[in-house]
Amino acid sequence: MVEDNVNNREVSTMELAKALKMQLEAIKHQGAREALEGQNFSTDVDKRSNEVIAERNGMSVKQVQRHIALTRLIPTLQDMVDGKTVGSGGKPLKIAFTPAVELSYIKPKNQRYIAVAIDAQQSAPSLSQAQRLKKASKEGTLSLEIMRSVLSEE
Repeated sequence: MVEDNVNNREVSTMELAKALKMQLEAIKHQGAREALEGQNFSTDVDKRSNEVIAERNGMSVKQVQRHIALTRLIPTLQDMVDGKTVGSGGKPLKIAFTPAVELSYIKPKNQRYIAVAIDAQQSAPSLSQAQRLKKASKEGTLSLEIMRSVLSEE
């Protein structure tokens, strides 16, 4: 049913990401169930779950992985990916796909601060800005000052 919905209508980036994640979870559960019931599922036996999802949806494995990564964003940032969030300045805030994927690797607590900083700056991060935020988060040096500094750059 999820596959039919994805293939038969126009879906937003986040709807597609959530649908792909649902498909992935269903395949993982399906394999375990079929193995327990002794059913034959040999057509996909040598493929990883995300490879099966990629084939079914006409995507590369990397595209599937990136879309699923978006589901780790906090709801406010997910809305920004779809351009749904209207900031305090009254204009829609949209985060491009690749910078959003980079932000998805940051802890939710810091994502909330980034969402506030994006709203305050009225500007979504570029890819290089998102990568610097991700790197600072990974190194444990991400602070409000660094977020503001990175996001205020032209």
